[in-house]
Amino acid sequence: MPILYASKWLFYKIGVRSFFILSLLSYVFYFAFSLMREPWLVMGFELANIFAYLLFWLAVMRYCEESAPVEMQATTKGIAGVLHFNIARIGASMVGGYVMNNYGGRTAYQMIGYICLGYAVIYRTDLVIQHLLKKKAGVWLKRDKCETAI
Repeated sequence: MPILYASKWLFYKIGVRSFFILSLLSYVFYFAFSLMREPWLVMGFELANIFAYLLFWLAVMRYCEESAPVEMQATTKGIAGVLHFNIARIGASMVGGYVMNNYGGRTAYQMIGYICLGYAVIYRTDLVIQHLLKKKAGVWLKRDKCETAI
């Protein structure tokens, strides 16, 4: 739980959206489940799941606070909880059960790892593009201010 005390500083340093990426990357450890031959080794990788879960919910709650008006923050957090704990779990259980039943557990865990890694790369690429566009827009705004001053 020490990360809860440092979360405000971490959010300031790396940003809320980067927390989502770190959480996705820690879910990539599920790929390791498909490589294990001894069941007791799972305990070490479950520690990564705890870290991912904590990072994810810290980022979700912070993002809800930043994106919603004050009077809608509780509703936004409630909707985020419903989406994660109910709707997403139902969909993941259905798809995961289908994959495990037809292709086996190893394939299911490999798919989880690949999906999380792919989504983390796509999301990071999107963040870099947004950053570059904002930077470019900032340069244009500064140039426009200089031209109007002349």
